[in-house]
Amino acid sequence: MPRQLWQQVLTGLFRPMTLVAMVDLVIACFAFWSAAWLRAGFQAEQVAFHLGPVLPRAIVFAGLLMLCMASMGMYRARQRPRSLETLLRVVLAVA
Repeated sequence: MPRQLWQQVLTGLFRPMTLVAMVDLVIACFAFWSAAWLRAGFQAEQVAFHLGPVLPRAIVFAGLLMLCMASMGMYRARQRPRSLETLLRVVLAVA
């Protein structure tokens, strides 16, 4: 039984929308981290002084961004939106 459960979990992880969501999570974390470093002039002391630990904040930011994108329907597998509809959904989710 545990082997079947493990196979179901792995199968669920490699669905297209799950992969898109995971890539979005990584991109959002990297964007937050890059913005923090850019704001501090690429100096570690300044990042620590102004923001403190960046990784927990980046994870919270990325999680909230993913929640907003999911609420706008960006991770539905059965959607067939046009490019304008997708653009409007992304703008509304990020705004």
